[in-house]
Amino acid sequence: MKKYTCAILFVTILLNTGAFASSDNLLEFEKANVPVSNSVPKIKDEGIFSLTTIMDSFLNTKKVQENNLDESQKQRKAFVDATKKFNQGNVVVAYDEFENLLEDINSDYALLVFAKSMYEIGFFSIGTKSLEKIRHKEFLKDIIEEIKSCYLPSFVPDKNEEIYLAKAYSSIYFDASAQEMAFDLNKNESLMEKSDYANYILSQAMNESRQYRQALLFINKANTMNPKNLSYINFKIKVLTSLKKYKEALEVIEEVEKNHPNGNIFKNTFMVQKETILANLTKNEQDRKFHLTMKTFLEGNYHKTIKDCENILSFDKKNYKVLTLLALAQFITNDRENAKKNYLASYEINKNYPMTLSGLADVKFCEYDLESAVKFYQKALSQDPNNQTCALKLALIYKNDSKHAKDLKKLEKKLEKMNPEPFLSYYSIAATIASDNKNLKKEYIKLANSINPLYENGWAAFLNFELANNNLKSAKNFLYMISFSNSTNYMYFYLNALYDIKMGNTNSAIVNLRNCLSLKPDFEDANQKLLRLIPSEIKPQDNVQKSMPSEFIDQPVL
Repeated sequence: MKKYTCAILFVTILLNTGAFASSDNLLEFEKANVPVSNSVPKIKDEGIFSLTTIMDSFLNTKKVQENNLDESQKQRKAFVDATKKFNQGNVVVAYDEFENLLEDINSDYALLVFAKSMYEIGFFSIGTKSLEKIRHKEFLKDIIEEIKSCYLPSFVPDKNEEIYLAKAYSSIYFDASAQEMAFDLNKNESLMEKSDYANYILSQAMNESRQYRQALLFINKANTMNPKNLSYINFKIKVLTSLKKYKEALEVIEEVEKNHPNGNIFKNTFMVQKETILANLTKNEQDRKFHLTMKTFLEGNYHKTIKDCENILSFDKKNYKVLTLLALAQFITNDRENAKKNYLASYEINKNYPMTLSGLADVKFCEYDLESAVKFYQKALSQDPNNQTCALKLALIYKNDSKHAKDLKKLEKKLEKMNPEPFLSYYSIAATIASDNKNLKKEYIKLANSINPLYENGWAAFLNFELANNNLKSAKNFLYMISFSNSTNYMYFYLNALYDIKMGNTNSAIVNLRNCLSLKPDFEDANQKLLRLIPSEIKPQDNVQKSMPSEFIDQPVL
């Protein structure tokens, strides 16, 4: 069963059981033609029920619930200690400590996160063992195979080669020894001849040494040896961007979009890169500003998006694209009044911009004016026929209004040709038209997170939901499961800060927010929260060099 169809069917059940109705019953849907009992797929289907069941199993297994605070802290400390050793070049010791830690991890979700972290630093054998330890392999086979496809080299290194290349990675990024490692790797001709990953590492060494043409040469070789590895493709785009070869970089992204339409792990990363590239390619200043702010939005940096849009509009009031993006960011951050005002202002300038039309449809949907919502969604789709998020939102209304039965059939045929795993669309629905309904919002977040459990903005959506609804035990369990993120993951520290703030742990929140900002200085959401806790805090400059979080430094300075 197609996943988008299951999503619609499940929402039908929520609608019919009152889950989607507002508290004052302003919103009424007709009962679906399909009986509820017949619309529930069996657990073995690939639909929303199996996916959300797996999400529940991530969060509610005995293993996680029994994971007391001391044990969670012990495992996090072991992970941090091993990471410190890796960053300091003690790679053999780090390998042993990571391997020992794996024996204590039992949560499937944590095992996925841990495996990705191991693959990112080149400990492929440990990462693969982590994936093999997962219990729900039959349900998680897609994401397991995708992680392997995105990271595993085609040539499997032996233990000594794996340690050698991991040591090279550590030296490049944590010991400022990129040039030395490039020289050393170049001498190892036999390894360079057979190993795609060795060429990838050498490309990174060249890139860090600012020898971009050489970096491109070696990443091309790695990519030729292993063309399906998206981590190689991701790095190639970075190198092409450094060389200002924006047209070539765009061609690579478009090729990925064509040949890897369901590549979920890197999907948002490629979207962010695409906006940067488009900003550099366009000769239209309004479009350039829009692409740069859209990049910020896609990163989940919503308050910076708002600030940047407002700065642009202060001297470019007719930039309807930026007006619409401002409205969307305001809508997501629950500033509905200003969102509506700015959507309407954009609409007055351009009545055919699909993003504005879809935004106005969201506004009408949340105002329970479904007739107007349908008209705006339909017009948006006429301008942008491939807008899957808009199509899914329209399908929800069609599904529960018998007069749109024919329209629904046509729309379903269109949806069948689109991405069967639109997790970003599901997050968009959760953040917009489902945001006022707790049950529906949670189901969409769970569905999206089940498709791509490694999407960091999805982590934020889930944790924010749990904290807002005082599901503190679930929130704490979730933080444990993502605690095996690598040392450069700013989102992990930000989410811990949100939990600390909720629990009144101000000092811990301050440390976590500073750690977050040390990795991503322009993360305005974190900066605003830190300023509320310490009004005198000096905001780091957006272009300041990133630094290692205090947790990964032997003597942290508070």
